[in-house]
Amino acid sequence: MTTTALVCGFLAYALASGASGVNLVQDPSFELGPPRGLDPHDRPWGGEEEGSLAGVEIMQGSAADGTQFARMQYVSGTGSECPGCNQSFLFQRIDVTPYTDYTFSYWIRGTTLVTSGIQIPFLDDCTKYPPPPSDPTRANLCPDNDGDEEVDLGPTPPNYDKEFVAYYDSETPTSNTNWSLISHAFNSGPHSVLYVRWYNVYYGIDHTDIDNVSVVVRGASSATPMLPSSGTLCDLLTSSVAVPTNFGAAWNVLSQTGALLMKTFCPSAASVSASVDYQIGNGSSWQYIYNQGYYWGGSSWIPYTYNCSNLISGLWCVGNASYTRTNVDTTQKQSYLAYICNWEGSSWHCGCHDSACATNYWNLQQFRK
Repeated sequence: MTTTALVCGFLAYALASGASGVNLVQDPSFELGPPRGLDPHDRPWGGEEEGSLAGVEIMQGSAADGTQFARMQYVSGTGSECPGCNQSFLFQRIDVTPYTDYTFSYWIRGTTLVTSGIQIPFLDDCTKYPPPPSDPTRANLCPDNDGDEEVDLGPTPPNYDKEFVAYYDSETPTSNTNWSLISHAFNSGPHSVLYVRWYNVYYGIDHTDIDNVSVVVRGASSATPMLPSSGTLCDLLTSSVAVPTNFGAAWNVLSQTGALLMKTFCPSAASVSASVDYQIGNGSSWQYIYNQGYYWGGSSWIPYTYNCSNLISGLWCVGNASYTRTNVDTTQKQSYLAYICNWEGSSWHCGCHDSACATNYWNLQQFRK
């Protein structure tokens, strides 16, 4: 029983196959590149206004996922197209399938609200068009030439005002320190290109933090929540315990929250012949779980197959997996394994022992009642 390059190869194949559970957002947790201010020319994430500090800064710290996040904040704009402007605008292009249902989600915290949406872009050269009737003083249709004309304009003449397939006003974080999840359903309509975007005007120290952005197809291969177990948690390995040598952690070592990724539910009373539920994953559509696991049988590791409703390439469960083991002696310490992979902006991190994740191990959980 080993973790091999073959497993990683199958994972790469599943990603390349375009399965519907795959996140359409590039660098969803803002991990690519160092901390920095965004400007309208940047990709895959663009932002404005420019400044020091910028209206959107990629920052390190207590992120919802990974070690970096995007902060929208007050800025006195230094861009020539809008000197002194204090608007904050974060955006990214996504390629979608027309008339398809999607789920748009992200994690938020901060001191004030933000407006988000799925925007329909202007997909042409605005310098080739005359100025709009709403502003005939322009040299052409372009409101400015700062690199984000696709989202400065909409698709409909004569004024080409901004348009959305979905618009969410006043999304308010519940805390300035703790992350909370925002999630919406939308349909792409006749469009093959859309933008995810956030906007607000900030004053003083007000700010909004954004992290772990996701747009996934709603349907067969996206992650689906597991039903709650009727038992009680009986895990021994949590983020407050050192990870055993030569194993991956049972919790998310890539996140400040240290949330459990391997949960064990035992009957309320200890028994030498109990049914125990293993529940693996955090529901993320950007997390793959190898569908084979192992439990320690006293002298060797015994294989079993995890159950899931969203199997990719016959090998990978997206976001969640479960297994019910019978005839378990919960009066004694028991051990079992999973192999959990998380996409972190530019690469897969699998079987992580610590935040460096330099070696791939089998993730270990132990339990006793």
